[in-house]
Order: sequence, then structure tokens, then C-alpha cells
Amino acid sequence: MTSKLKYKPSEVMVKFLKERVESNQGISLQKLTGHLSQLPPDVRNKYGCSVKSLKSFLQQHPQTFRIVNDNNVCVTNGEKRSSLKSSLNGSVESIPTSTSDHGGGSSDGPAESADEVTTLSNVKGKVYRLFNVFGFISVTYPIKTSVYFDVQAFENGEYANLSASGLQLGECVVLDAKVGPRDCEAKFRASKVARLENASNESSTQSMPQNVDTTGTVQKVQEKYGFIKFGRNNRERAFFHLNNIHRPPGVEITALPDILTVDDKVRFKAKPSKKSTEQVKWEATVVYVPQFSKKGEMTPGDSYSDDESGNEVFMSDDESDIAQFLQQKLEDSHHDESSPAATYDWDRASVEEDPQVECSNMSFVGDSDEWDQLPKRSGEKGQFVPKTDTEGEIIFREEVVRASSDVTFCNGEPVGSLLWEIRDKEEVLFDAVRSQDGIWIATLVWTGTRPTVPPVSKDTFYKRLRALEGDKVSNDNSWDDGLQEQKSSTKGQPCISVHSDVKGKVVKVMEYVGYCEFQVNNTTRKEQFMSDRFYQDGKPCSDLTKVLRVGDEIWLEYILGVDGTEEKLHLDLCWQGPRPPRVEPQMTPEQFAQALGNFGTSLEDDDDDDEDLAPFQGISQEEEPGAQLEQLQLPDCRTYNAKEPENFVESLLPENRKRVSQVTHKQEEVAAFPSTAVVHTCGCTMYNAEGHGSGTAPPSMAELSEDALRRIAAILAEELKSLVAQRVVVQDAATQVSFPIQDIKGSTECSNTLAESGTQTISTGAIKSEELFVD
Repeated sequence: MTSKLKYKPSEVMVKFLKERVESNQGISLQKLTGHLSQLPPDVRNKYGCSVKSLKSFLQQHPQTFRIVNDNNVCVTNGEKRSSLKSSLNGSVESIPTSTSDHGGGSSDGPAESADEVTTLSNVKGKVYRLFNVFGFISVTYPIKTSVYFDVQAFENGEYANLSASGLQLGECVVLDAKVGPRDCEAKFRASKVARLENASNESSTQSMPQNVDTTGTVQKVQEKYGFIKFGRNNRERAFFHLNNIHRPPGVEITALPDILTVDDKVRFKAKPSKKSTEQVKWEATVVYVPQFSKKGEMTPGDSYSDDESGNEVFMSDDESDIAQFLQQKLEDSHHDESSPAATYDWDRASVEEDPQVECSNMSFVGDSDEWDQLPKRSGEKGQFVPKTDTEGEIIFREEVVRASSDVTFCNGEPVGSLLWEIRDKEEVLFDAVRSQDGIWIATLVWTGTRPTVPPVSKDTFYKRLRALEGDKVSNDNSWDDGLQEQKSSTKGQPCISVHSDVKGKVVKVMEYVGYCEFQVNNTTRKEQFMSDRFYQDGKPCSDLTKVLRVGDEIWLEYILGVDGTEEKLHLDLCWQGPRPPRVEPQMTPEQFAQALGNFGTSLEDDDDDDEDLAPFQGISQEEEPGAQLEQLQLPDCRTYNAKEPENFVESLLPENRKRVSQVTHKQEEVAAFPSTAVVHTCGCTMYNAEGHGSGTAPPSMAELSEDALRRIAAILAEELKSLVAQRVVVQDAATQVSFPIQDIKGSTECSNTLAESGTQTISTGAIKSEELFVD
């Protein structure tokens, strides 16, 4: 027979919960359920042990319990119980019994009424709850109340968290506080908290512990702790732990030797150690190292008071003389193992902390004495002025910075063409280095968010500088290209591969130009394509904005060439839907091999600027057109036979309206590359250096209709008419085209243009693009 309970189950439950809430000065619902196992089984089974059932029971007794923020439980003001204890002198003081205690001190004692007190100054208290970044202090004099404090208020914010400070539950502190928000666990919020030097000191007016802020020299470094010598003749010693290192948020340090070595100079703050020994009387609260903070850098006025007499305090290697001190400190030290490991860019630590400073602190890869002495800037603002697709200038203050497309990013994406993607005088941010000759060269330029790219190396900077000094108007802006003799010494046999049916994604669309991203050798490349080489459902498109959107998938065919250290890619064809039939390649593998071999070289008469510009200024009546073209370097760094009639027509076009034509090379031209390996992927034709293919031959152009030939003649006539402002007569368009213009001699050479050309793309103001197929 079960014995009857002395009290009803509900009374037992209320009494039990009230005692637990008061003893913990407030408790969460989750933690309170853990105490329910101590209840009698009958009571526990009646009301349940879940958070939901407990919350329901508490809500049935609002006169006793109050739930704050839907999670924390405290005792209501009407049910607060004061335990009275007699002190040695016979006075009575009230003991706080609730986390919601807002100072309801006993009127029988000498303490003031809590409602009349709004500030606490230099008051003693005891820590009764402690978390990583905040805690609670109980105060009994001059009033009985509780005080909330956080890590910033504790000892002037010297610690990253309270666990690293060594503060313990029950430790006595002295504080200043003001009344905090209502309906909180503590009535007061502390503005300043510090530990008492001597917890047995009962004086409520005790001053804060005295700290030191000075510089010193690292004497010993272990994995988790070390010692700093400082003071007069370096006779003082301060212990520091790995957790005392001041570092940026998110940076994880696993071992002190990774960032400090013996004899390193550091700035630190320290306080007298409560566990001091004869050798070590101080313990550091924070240590600043140059890698993470400018406070760690020494100023000219700093003095380390090196011990010139050599009279140092002896510290043995095994630390046997301070074994007890080390053991206590290591036990007290707390290392948060749950924090995620982070990889930190050590070379950019000082830059991220203050990007506007002149980068004397900025570290680049491959440091040297000469490199370190060069002026550097980071995070500067300037106005970008594009000059060409690959070159531009940044104007900032009274200076000019040379910039290139390969170090320029827009919203985290690399820029393909400065003229297309950067507005004139657009505001940008940049990093730059100034050479000894006073030339500022941008190492990184960006708009929007700073891109996550590795810092530039000094070798890359000097290569770029030599390129600028050697050719001020050169458009070869590759940071990886060195001198010509360096390139020629490393060149091997060219290897050409043709890649078909490659999937890409559109990242930018304009009327005539688009940009797409695709994978090349497990890396993502961003390339430009023109509207005249894009097809949708087998039909050419003159306006890309009408058929494409950002994010659309397209198919590509490109040629990739590698010649020694050179790697070049030519995007030949793009399409959506089925692959367009009967489309001749813009460039054959053999032509691309020749272009790759001639990359970066100029024609013999490069220096003759007047002759180079002659084709654009008009053609003399006394000279043959072909003679003028011998001086011209055509786009894509390819060398063409200037005597060919189709190149003569193209040479008359302005530079910004030219399109590259396919040229049928003579046997002797192809023989110049006997060792070129050409591989056509995706089941397409394999080519050798002589141009002989094995497989399906290119489609014949002999089947074109008379209408197609008439269209060709009409387009050519319109082009010449717009350029020379003369009437163009088209005769027998089905077989030949003649141009009876007095300003142009040798027109008979043009009569066979249609028989010689392959794929010809011509852009005019009225006709944006046409694909011409001629046998």
C-alpha cells in the first residue's frame, strides 16, 4: 500500500520548482527539466518531464512563476522569499533569491531601498553566473541586487572572451553600473568591472588593479604559452598564453611558434599575477604582434630597456622553478576548440586592417630588400580611363597609374575588354606599386567587392615594368610574358587542338559582342564572341540582345594552341540549337599555328608609323594597293600575303570595322610549320602540318546559286561606295566583279576575288553581318 503524500502533488511540484529557480537565481526551461528527476515518481508521472508539460504547469501558477522571453523561468515579485541571516554584529541583510530581483532589499537592514538607487559606483560583488562573453554578479551592499556585465566592460575589454580571462565563478569583483532595461534578469548593467587584488579585502571602496601597458622582448616560446621580459634591465617577467594574442576575428592560431620567435619585440598589457612566483610576477592580458595589429609595431620613441649589464633573471629550460605557476595557468587557460579553423592570408593581414594606409605594411609574395622599399598603395580610389581593350590609366590625385585588363575585375568577374566593360572615368579601387623610375603600375583593379586573388609577385611586377619601359605603346599586357629572348628560349613545337561541341554559359550580352564562360583544362575561361560568329537554330544573328540572355547555355568550337610558354585560344564558332551546317571555320588550324608562332612579333617596318597608317589615309594613284599592305600588321597577330585580292578589299576598311578573312595559304607557307601537331577533338578531322586531312572534307562551295553570288557583289559594291564615295559599277555579278575607279589601280587583280576567298565577313553601317560562301 502506497503511503500518502504529506502534501498534494501540485504543492510538492510548486515547492520543488520554486526552490530550484531561486537557488539558480533564474533558470531556463530546458535546464529546469533536468531537475525533475529528483521529484517523487508519482509527481513526475502526473505532470510529465518534457519542456512543453513543464511550461504548461508553470503557466497554471502565474502567482508564483513568471516565464521571460518564452524560455527563462523566474519567481514573481509577490512570491519572493527573503532569507534572513544574522551577521556577526547582529544586523540583518537580505539575500537575493531571484533572477528577476530588481533590488527588493529588506527594509530591516541598513541597505538603501532598491527603487531609490539608479547607479552603483565602486561596489563589490561576486560572480554567480558566467558565460563566454557575458555574466552576472550578485551585489549585497549598498543594496541587494544583481548586475549584468559583458566582456567589453570587464577590465577595459582586454580579453576576447571571459573564458580566456581566467575569471571564475564566485570570484570577487569591483564594479560601476547603471540601471538597465526592465524585464531583464539583472536590474543593473555594469559599465566597468575588474577583479579585486585580494578577495579577502572587505573594503567596498577598493581601487581597480593596476595594469601595465608597455613593450618587451619575447624570452621563451612554447606551443601554447610563453614569457616576455621587460622593465628596467629586463628584470620583470610576464606570462602569456596563446589565447592572449590579439588577432582579427576568424583567425585561428594553433601554435605560438608559428607567429613568434625568441627576441621578437612586442607590445602588451599585463596585470599582477595572483599566482606569482619569485621569477614571474605578471601575466599578460593581451599581446599585440605586428602580423595582426599596428599596435604591435614599434614607434621611434619605444624603448625595450635591453639589459646592457647582462644581468638577467635565470629561467631554466625545463621550467622546474615555475612548474607550479605553469600548471595553474595552463589549467586556467581555456582554448575554444569548437571554433572553426580558418585559413588566413598572412601576407594581407595588415592590408585588410587598414586598406587606406600607404602600404609600408603591405606584404607581397617574393619579398626582397629592393621590393620592400618600393612605395605601395592598397584600396585607393581613382578614375579609370580605358585606352584600348587591354590598356588603360587610373587618375588619382595628381598621379597616373598604368592598368591592364588582366588585373581588372568588375563585381568579382575578370574583365575581357576595358572599352566595353569599363566606363570612361568610372570610379574604381586599386592596388599599385611605384617603380624606381616613378611609374605607378596597378597590381589589382576592381569595382564592387574586392576579388579574392593571390597577391602579385615581384617577378610579375618587374616583367610588366620591363614591357612598359621597352614599348610604351605596346598592347601586349600579359603579366606572364617576359622578354622576347626568354620566350624564344623556352618555345617548343606548337601543339594545336580543335575542340568542338563545348558547352558554355553566357555571362554578358551586348548588341554585337557577348562574353561566355566555359571549362578549359579544368579551369574556367571567359572569352568574347561576336554576333557574326553566332548562330541560332542554324541561322546567323545580327543582334545578340534579341536572342540571348545572361545565363543561357550555348555551344562552342574553339582552337587551343600551346607553343612553349605561350597558350592562345581562338573562339571560332558559337551556336544555340543544332549546329549550323555549311559554315566554314574563321581560321584553320594551320593558320592558327602560324599566328601562334608569330605572336608578340612585329613586321619588319613596325617603326615606320607613317607607312603603317597609309592604308587608312587613302591610296596614292601612283602606287599599287598591294605595296601599301606590305607594311600593315593585321588583327590577331597573323601575317598575310598582301598581294591577295581579298586582303586588298579588307585593307580599305577602317580598323574598327575590319573582320578577319580566311586565307588559303600556299604550300610554301604551310611548309614553314612542318612540326605542328594538330588534334581535332569530338570526332572531327585530324590535321597534320601539311594541311592534309583524314576524314570528311570541308563542304564544297561550288554549289552556290547565282542569287548568292549577286548578294556578294552587292555587299562589296556598297562597301567600296561608302569608302571612296565613287559610283561602283557591278558587271556580270555571276562570274566577276570589276571596280572602274580612277583612284585604284590594278583593279584586274580584284576580278578573281570571289574565286579565291573562303568565308568572308563584312560589317557595314546598314548591313551588320553576312556570311558569304564562295568557291
